Amino acid sequence: MFLGMSSNAYEYMANVITPYQHGYVPLIGEFLVIENEAEYIVARITDVAPRGEFTTFMGEKWLADVALFEDAIGQDIKSQKITYLVHIKLLGRIDRESNEFIPGVRSVPHITSKVRRPSRALVKEICNKALEEQ
Repeated sequence: MFLGMSSNAYEYMANVITPYQHGYVPLIGEFLVIENEAEYIVARITDVAPRGEFTTFMGEKWLADVALFEDAIGQDIKSQKITYLVHIKLLGRIDRESNEFIPGVRSVPHITSKVRRPSRALVKEICNKALEEQ
């Protein structure tokens, strides 16, 4: 879920919050797309930081106490207690109808906009556009 963005002179950075999902870990460098009106905002993950109760002093103490017990922390506990703050760099936008990648960002997605991994076809379009410009 999109949380908001900031900018400096030449780039736009944003934050996304994602829940713990069995079988998925946000990867540095991975592309993401943010739903925004008639387009997708294209972003790339620059940093991932865990959030939630396990990152508090008492949470870390509890984790240290159960670390030696295999399967001490079940999937249900992880799903309830772990989230990740994902820092992303906004790269451009993709028109939903033409699937054309356009560098640069013109509008800000609403807070709570959905964020997801793009299809292989969208990643191919993004990479091909970057190669064309180089």
